[in-house]
Amino acid sequence: MKSFIIKTLTLSILLILIEYFLSLHVYPNTHIPLFIIIVCFLFVITNFIHYKLLQIAEKNVKKFNPYFLGLNMIKMFIYFIAVLAYLWFYRDYALEFLISFFIVYVCFSVLEVIEVTRIVKRKK
Repeated sequence: MKSFIIKTLTLSILLILIEYFLSLHVYPNTHIPLFIIIVCFLFVITNFIHYKLLQIAEKNVKKFNPYFLGLNMIKMFIYFIAVLAYLWFYRDYALEFLISFFIVYVCFSVLEVIEVTRIVKRKK
C-alpha cells in the first residue's frame, strides 16, 4: 500500500506541475479553478478504493472480482456527482474542466489497474 501511495502522490504532483506549466506558458489564461483540489480528490478516492481492494484480496481472492466491479461502480458514481457539482458552480470552465478531469481520471485509472493486476497475479 505504501508504494501505491507514493506512486499516486508522484502522479498527483506531476499532474499539478504539468497543469501549472501549461496554464502559464502554453495556454495562458486557461487556468482551471480548483485543479489541485480535483487532483487531491481523485488521489484520496483512488487510494481508499485501492486500500479496500487490498483488504478483499487478502481475505478471499475469489470474491475480488465482484467487489472490484462494485467498488468501481461506486467510485464512478462519486466522480459523476463531483463533476456535476463542479460544472454547476463553474460553468465558464466546463470544457477545460471536462478535458482535464478525463485526463487525470485516465492517469489514475491506468495506475490503479496496473497495480491491482500485479496484486491479483501474486495472490493466485
